[in-house]
Formats: sequence, structure tokens, C-alpha cells
Amino acid sequence: MQRVSYPDAIRGAGIILVVAIHAIAYLKVPPNSLWLPLGVAVPIFFLADGWLYATRSRGPATLAAGAAYLAASARRLMLPWLLFSALYLATRLAAERWGSAGGIPALPHGWTGIPSAIWHCHADRAMYFLPALMLVRIASVILHPLVRGRPWIAAAAPAVLMIAWRLGVRPFVSFPPGGEEPLLAAAMGIGFAAVGWAFAEAEISGVRQWVPAAAVASAALICGLLSVPGASREVIQAAELLAFWLAARNLGGWMPHRWLAWLGRRTMEIYLLHGPWVLHLVTAALLIVHRPAPVLIPFSVAASVAGALAVAAVLRRLGLAWTWGGGTSWRVASARRVLAA
Repeated sequence: MQRVSYPDAIRGAGIILVVAIHAIAYLKVPPNSLWLPLGVAVPIFFLADGWLYATRSRGPATLAAGAAYLAASARRLMLPWLLFSALYLATRLAAERWGSAGGIPALPHGWTGIPSAIWHCHADRAMYFLPALMLVRIASVILHPLVRGRPWIAAAAPAVLMIAWRLGVRPFVSFPPGGEEPLLAAAMGIGFAAVGWAFAEAEISGVRQWVPAAAVASAALICGLLSVPGASREVIQAAELLAFWLAARNLGGWMPHRWLAWLGRRTMEIYLLHGPWVLHLVTAALLIVHRPAPVLIPFSVAASVAGALAVAAVLRRLGLAWTWGGGTSWRVASARRVLAA
């Protein structure tokens, strides 16, 4: 089956926005309304994941099929999360010991706080996304069969799930000091994944049906968010997200689209390797220029993405791509090198 490129392209755009958010934080650029479009970075990935799941899960919704999908997801998401979280926590603790780390201590209550520090991403707050995506995939396995083959019901699902998040989860779960809460991100993310279900169900039902179904999905999501107080940020996110998706779907022959699709197939290594080390080095080097910080953002993003891909290439040569699900284990890679010699 030929791979559809536009979900990759939208993930490529998303990873650039994610790195931009982190670059802004490292460069200490003050909050500005111009950065509002960056808020769509994470929802893009939830939408693309929902679309992929709905597109590929067309067989019988059996317990065995769901378990196999979740087992593969755990290897793809949770293993890298545990490895890199432990690595970044260890380096954070070393920096604290040497007196070169600021902010809240990673383990304020001693070694017994390691599980909490890893779950709440005290060493690298960006790591929250992988457990959140795992929770979204669990929800997809449970909930998507209810809308499969029913594009108009699927179109209403985002609004229902987003209202449930706003009223049933958000008021009762708080962010920990100095960390993140993957449960909150997952509760929000399932609504955006449901937008992906709606797009997929409409497209599969017929080429002419996906446009009205997508319009109903967007209207349902936006109306659902408008009905909840304080949801203006999510309304803007939803509008931007839908614009991104529709643009990516209809610009398949455009050169930047192909470049973004290439980048989108490498999001895991960029996500795991661009920070904190690469971004720290890039930021330190750029600040030597003494230019206004906002001017440095594009250079920081480009250098951080390139740096992450370079580190990934080195690790791949060493047989360590398995740490982000990008290759075989080091033992297999070593055996192949011996056989090749």
C-alpha cells in the first residue's frame, strides 16, 4: 500500500513548531500574541495519530488486535520515554550536584521521588507527550469502534470528548510544581484524536463525503469549545489545526510539503534528541551573537533540528537507533557489521 504523505507533512510542521516553542523558552523570549499559532504544535500530533489509527484499524475490533496494537505502541512510545527520562534525570541530578542547575530540585523528597519525577517530567518537561500519547491510544482502542463506519457520528465525537475534558477532567487535575501532568495532556489529546477519526471515517466513506463531514467535525469541535467558559485558546487551536490539516491534504505536490513529509518521518528522534542538550548548546552559541532574542528563534530551530538529526545519525551508526524505535538492537547491529566484514 502506498504511504499517504500528508499526515507525515503535518507532523513535520508540528515538530518544527515544537522545537520553536522550546527555543523560545531557552532564549527567554517574553510571551507575545505572535506566538499563539505555536499552540497548535502538540494537537497536530494527536490529530494525525487519530487519523492513522482510524485509517488502519478497519478489521474486526477484537481484544487480540487491540492488545497487539497497544503492545507495539508501548515498545514504540514507553520504552524510549523511560530510557530518555532516566538519562535526562541522571544528567539533571549531576548538574544539581555540581551547582549548575537552577529551578526546583528534581528530587525534593529524595530518591523515593524518582517515579514521580519521571512521570511528571521534572528533568525535561517535553517528555510528557509520550505517556500522554500512549493514554490517547488506549482511549482510541476503546472508543473508536463506536464511530467506525459512521462518519456523521464520528463528526460529533470531538465536541463531546472536548467538553468532557473541560468539565470532567481539567478542573480536578492540577500541574505539579516544576513539571507536567500527562493525564491532562491525554484528556485534551483524545478530543483532537477524535477529529482525526472524523476525517478518516469521512474519507473512507467516500471522496465526496469527507468535505462535509470534516466541516461538521470542525463546527462540532468549535461549538463545543465555545459552550465552555474560558475555552477561547482551544477554539483558536482548533481553527489553526483544521487549517493545517486541510492545507497539508491539498498541497501534496508542493516542494515544502515533500520536505515536511520527510521531516515528519523523523519526528521521534528529533523530539527526543533536540533537547535539552542540543538546544542548550545551540542557545549558548547563538547568544554570543548578542542579537535580539526573537531574531535568533529561526536560527535556533534550524540548528536544533539539524543537530538532533546529526546525533541520530551517529547513534544509528552505533546501532543505538532502537532507543527511539528507529532500528534494531545494538546486538543485532553488531552482528550485521561482523557478517558484513
